[in-house]
Amino acid sequence: MFDNVFAHKITRDEVTIVGAGPAGLAIALELDRRGISSRILESGGLHRDKSLSRLSQATVLSEATHDPLEAVSAQMFGGTSNLWAGACVPFDPIDLSRRQFLSSTVWPIEYQELARYYEPACAFLDAGPSEFSDHLSACFDQTTFQANNLARFAKIRRTQVKHMARLKTSTRISISLNTVVTDVLVSGQGKVEAVRVASSNGDLVTTLSVRTLIIAAGGLETTKLLLNMQRSHPALFGGSEGHLGRYYMGHVTGSIADIRFARPEYTDLFDFALQRGTFVRRRFQPTEKTQTELGLSNTALWPEGAIADPRHESAMLSTLYLVVAANRIGRSALPEVMRRRHTGSSLTSASDHLRNFRLGNWRNSYADICTIVKRLAASPRPPGFFIRNRKHQYRLIYHAEHLPHGDSRVRLTHQKDYLGRNQLAIDLRFQQEDAASVAKLHYRMSQSLENSAFARVELSSSKTDDIMANVLRQARHGTHQLGTTRMALSAADGIVNGDLQTFDLPNMYLCSGSVFPTSGQANPTLTVTALGLRLAAFIALNRDHI
Repeated sequence: MFDNVFAHKITRDEVTIVGAGPAGLAIALELDRRGISSRILESGGLHRDKSLSRLSQATVLSEATHDPLEAVSAQMFGGTSNLWAGACVPFDPIDLSRRQFLSSTVWPIEYQELARYYEPACAFLDAGPSEFSDHLSACFDQTTFQANNLARFAKIRRTQVKHMARLKTSTRISISLNTVVTDVLVSGQGKVEAVRVASSNGDLVTTLSVRTLIIAAGGLETTKLLLNMQRSHPALFGGSEGHLGRYYMGHVTGSIADIRFARPEYTDLFDFALQRGTFVRRRFQPTEKTQTELGLSNTALWPEGAIADPRHESAMLSTLYLVVAANRIGRSALPEVMRRRHTGSSLTSASDHLRNFRLGNWRNSYADICTIVKRLAASPRPPGFFIRNRKHQYRLIYHAEHLPHGDSRVRLTHQKDYLGRNQLAIDLRFQQEDAASVAKLHYRMSQSLENSAFARVELSSSKTDDIMANVLRQARHGTHQLGTTRMALSAADGIVNGDLQTFDLPNMYLCSGSVFPTSGQANPTLTVTALGLRLAAFIALNRDHI
């Protein structure tokens, strides 16, 4: 049910949720299923209004390492699910365990407790069953690296579209659009008593009483709200020297090697495949034993056969690349995150593609067009393309854990947005330890496959210093905003406990990637959703005491 908090007096709901992204909607729908009323406060409307990007303006201190904010945030109903590629990947048991090189970073929940919510999270995200591995015949020895791990892809990626009918008809869920929370009011008894809200154009303001508050506004926005609260109440969340805003993580991504498959059918193993109604894609991953023995951060790898790679030797695909890579044209055709994904990085230049404009390379254009049209017309449609080449050689993409560092952080500036909130300064940093782990992992994978009849890994350099410099040169993120309100066992080490309850304010909870103590190899959407469903169950169980 949609309503307007500025038009009439609003009754106090049992739970108030800030943010209508996947986490906020999952929490509201699960509370509804359990008979609990909630109100969702969403800063945007049903459609994206680019003028609202002013709400997330910030000073990016490290432009070389952080994606543009307009490319990684969406002020609208459904949140960043409107920008999402749909990949659902769970965290691994090792991510939540105590590791020697991360001895001071501990998840305050057991993996089994988190894993039990992956099945309902997959259902909510329309990603099929919670099955993330399959059987792979003995193509090579998998004691060091596995190739049976799967990423699942949501069929309907925009969560608000998937669940709109239920959201509209529920009598226990109230949704207020174009409603921005500008402040959280704290009582003298140390509890949240109300939120101050403004219309997204700044014309209207009001105050809403709160019983239980859940902030599910995305990593940076959640952190910004808490930092602004801390400005009014300096002792909150550990004070200015505490953990709030620190340990900002994303993922370490890029390519420093090629993989050449011995046979075409081995290449086929890494294409998008339809499994039980949803698409999956196979990935390489070091085993837990390999990670432990070598002190590696968790990492997933896969071959990328994309239009950005000129080795497809297709003039038509190179033409498509040049069109999409052109900033003005490409940005009008695709969301920026997707545009960058399909056009690659500095590893590709226009001249590499212009070499494909030989007469002979146009001969297969008809087949290329047929392949693309077939993919686009398929139902369900594959979430991407895996463009083949005759050499069966592809860039090996890595998606590696970003280790938590206290100096990678966000803080408030003195600049304010048009609603009076202090803006963020963002300083996302990658360290030598991040690069060293990626380099070590690739060397080990190259050795592991060296004597196999499956594939070969060819590194871009034989010098470790060159490899590490290349990793840091490519390190850039911002779509995954993790770690800045981390979970911990005590207030001395974090902002929320294992139930996502803030240590300082017992009726305020946080649910976004910002609560992750570590980043793992997985993108965060599935795990944030699982944590949201777990939080709803916790609130229902403790309804009489909250």
